[in-house]
Amino acid sequence: MISLQINNFTSHQFSQELLEKIVKKILGEKNSTLILTFVGPRRIKKLSKTLFKKNRVTDLLVLPKMQVSWKPFSIEEIKQFDEGLGEIVICPKEIKKLARRHKLDFNIEFQKRIIKGTILVSEKKSLSEKDLEKQINFYLSDLTK
Repeated sequence: MISLQINNFTSHQFSQELLEKIVKKILGEKNSTLILTFVGPRRIKKLSKTLFKKNRVTDLLVLPKMQVSWKPFSIEEIKQFDEGLGEIVICPKEIKKLARRHKLDFNIEFQKRIIKGTILVSEKKSLSEKDLEKQINFYLSDLTK
């Protein structure tokens, strides 16, 4: 059974039931732990710079087999996460900005990021953009039935 740990460092409220439904749909009955962390633009930019040397805000970071120890306003340490799949870090504010810019629905875009992160953290092999997009759309359509 998947153990889902949710850390929310934002003012956004999320349905834990929806998050669990998405993760369970993709991962099935795997016996593992997954961490979902929601952060603001400053934290995700700092993490992106620390890990990938990219000094910019992004909507999603996927950290397979890694876990971040968060301080109140910064990162304490990044360590190996041997007991689980890893951590997915999401910036809802950036998703909202991108959705508005492209005239898309925030909730759909948010669900797409959860799906994408879960697929990427659980994959053993690299997926092409086309295959990843197909999987995202498959799970998204399955959720909206």
